[in-house]
Amino acid sequence: MPAVFIFLFGLIIGSFLNVLIWRLPREESFVKGRSKCPHCGHALGRRDLIPLASFFFLKKKCRYCRKKISWRYPLVELLTGTVFWFFWQFNQLSVSSYQLPIWLAILALLIVLIFIDFDYYIIPDKILIVLALLGLLNVFFLSRSLALTNVVTAAAAGLVFFLIYLFANAYYEGGGMGLGDVKLAALLGFIFGFPAILPIIYLALIASLLVGLVLLLFFKGSLKTKLPFGSFLGGAAIVYALFNKFFLPSLMPYIFRLYI
Repeated sequence: MPAVFIFLFGLIIGSFLNVLIWRLPREESFVKGRSKCPHCGHALGRRDLIPLASFFFLKKKCRYCRKKISWRYPLVELLTGTVFWFFWQFNQLSVSSYQLPIWLAILALLIVLIFIDFDYYIIPDKILIVLALLGLLNVFFLSRSLALTNVVTAAAAGLVFFLIYLFANAYYEGGGMGLGDVKLAALLGFIFGFPAILPIIYLALIASLLVGLVLLLFFKGSLKTKLPFGSFLGGAAIVYALFNKFFLPSLMPYIFRLYI
């Protein structure tokens, strides 16, 4: 039964994440002002904002202008509910009741980050600042040695990605990485620590490489085609957070062999 409530809670949070995804890139307040239809600008009522249900009840169209509602909205809601459910299922014994809301907030912000970077190739500093604060809160539940490890991991990940950023911008027109990616890599190192940061980075690299190849081979992409690497990093971090019990015993021996 708690898992059902976690899923429903995720649907509700997902509805709020849609607001963040829409307003943060436009630098609009996500606290003030009612949600509006992006087509006609009409303020939405309570019946229009029921997670998942409103989308299908309205037959995927705005009640006021009859323009189509993007599938993005129910997708974000369903994704958030599913991510919360999986995290609860696989981590309820390893995460304390005090850490649970912290981790759910981290996962929620990573979902926001994924969609914003995918659409606009930016990672808002507001999201990174809140992620940093959540990481600090989580550190209080770790031992001193683990907390120190996370700090060192953050510095190392940030340094490596900063060097990549300098190289990419020096030798490739338009650059291949932004400072937002550097900040995010450092924050993920701080939140997840070592060795968790390794499979997160590798998953992001593999996913971005595969997507790049698909674009190159089937969608007339080129070596200059931009990819939202922050989205790949955020997605890899979510996958690791949900399924870390499977990653650590099965993948880590192979990852460490790369350095031996």
